[in-house]
Amino acid sequence: MSGEHHGRAATPRMAHPELVAARLRNAAAAAAPPAASRSRAALSRASGRRAGARRAAALADRVADAALAPRWPTAGERPRVAWFSPLSARSAVGDFSRHVTEELARIADVELWTADRGPVRGSSVPVTRFDPAVPPCAADLRDHDVVVYNLGNYPPFHAPIHDASQRVPGVVILHDRVLHHMFAAKWQAEAEGEAAFAERYRSRMALHHGAGGERAAGASPPLWERPDEVVRFPLDTEALRFALGVVTHSADHATALARRWLGPLRALPLPCYRDVLAAACARRPAPAADGRVRLVSLGHVIANKNVERVVAMLAADRALAARVRYTVIGHLDPGLDLAGEVERARARAPELAVDLLGWQPDAVRDRLLAGADVFVNLRHPVMESGSASLARELAFGRPVLCFAAGSFAELPAGAVAQVPAGDFEAAAARLRTLVADAGLRMRIGERARAVAAARSEHAYAADLLDFFADVARSAPWLTAIDRAGVELGRLGLAADTAALAAAARTLALRSPDGLGARAAAGARQPDGRTGSLAAAI
Repeated sequence: MSGEHHGRAATPRMAHPELVAARLRNAAAAAAPPAASRSRAALSRASGRRAGARRAAALADRVADAALAPRWPTAGERPRVAWFSPLSARSAVGDFSRHVTEELARIADVELWTADRGPVRGSSVPVTRFDPAVPPCAADLRDHDVVVYNLGNYPPFHAPIHDASQRVPGVVILHDRVLHHMFAAKWQAEAEGEAAFAERYRSRMALHHGAGGERAAGASPPLWERPDEVVRFPLDTEALRFALGVVTHSADHATALARRWLGPLRALPLPCYRDVLAAACARRPAPAADGRVRLVSLGHVIANKNVERVVAMLAADRALAARVRYTVIGHLDPGLDLAGEVERARARAPELAVDLLGWQPDAVRDRLLAGADVFVNLRHPVMESGSASLARELAFGRPVLCFAAGSFAELPAGAVAQVPAGDFEAAAARLRTLVADAGLRMRIGERARAVAAARSEHAYAADLLDFFADVARSAPWLTAIDRAGVELGRLGLAADTAALAAAARTLALRSPDGLGARAAAGARQPDGRTGSLAAAI
């Protein structure tokens, strides 16, 4: 197990032309429908690859020359932040946003923006509601120094925020590693018929995941119904079109993104909130009336939470089942027949005690968490960047049974009860040990709470503000790449490999701090000229 990861991600910052080209392609895809791009690219090839490449390089030079550095507050000035997020009481991202923005408001002027129509979480930070059908434009946000978009995989909460991010570039906080479900549902809702959806889905899968993605787009059953396969095609870079910076909640996630996306990246572990820590400390568990060890799983119950595997694990060991009560808190995905699975398991093991409680209000949820002896958080495969349920569980100072994958693998040794990723036999053995040894549960729980206390929203907000300054420095160059990509799309050069390569080489040479010049050394001609049209002339 590795130690705690916090702050800067150890990710490559070289402006490699291939990453520049990938960003260009992503931006170009926003400017022209796939069919139009293909037909225009054919015309471009017919008129000569050299002409297309020269036009692309000249366009890249012109756009880069016109890029202006955004104003960033000087010492003593308070940055102005627009923060887009769901704020529903049922959204863990909304809970995160309330806590972090209230802390950020101590050092910056912050405004929350939400498309939620119903009741929202109370906050001391001003809240502006926007119409999902008319996302805010640059004029609406002109008084802000940085715009932050919180994006996850749940369409009702995050599709309107993604739409807003496509109008005004900003920093994206990625709460999930896999955004496939959100985009598939969004494109289905927007398409005029199944054929139109299929074409858009296929073209986007090809854009972000190459030939393998294009083939997988036609798979049956579809990828969004297959957790083990969908993680290979996350569609995360679709969410990062025009993004000026990205925050993840695990270092592993940031490293993986850096191989495929160009721009500033920062890995920050999800914070454990002060009020949760205080409430957890004030609530000490009373012994269970039935004498059983209490197991609790928390969070939206979808396939990768493996709750049904836990039920089967208990049913397979009747001695273990007789010693525990398993409580599941969180919205149950209607596609899972979890209640039926519990009934079938009880037929095999009458001793089995399982309570499926569904979503619970905060006060009820925290009372149930305070009564837990062991938290079960066996995510496989990992689809989230960080885990809000893990952060809350750590605060309550109980052992968390989890797989060594994603952000779970980045916790300090001994702070959780880890087993190898996907090894359910090892999980069952570790659970038996935890149930039998109250002293072990206490020791792991104490380490867990120490980790929670160190992961404050204050530290998160301070690191975030530092990252915003990094973003401001690279924003002009990234904006130039995106504008060049959009223009290439409009010119019909989005699928012209030679044109994209020429533009990418030219823009790589313009990267901040000379990184692009080193990465693009191979782009120079034998006589020392760069690939731009101006230099060629």
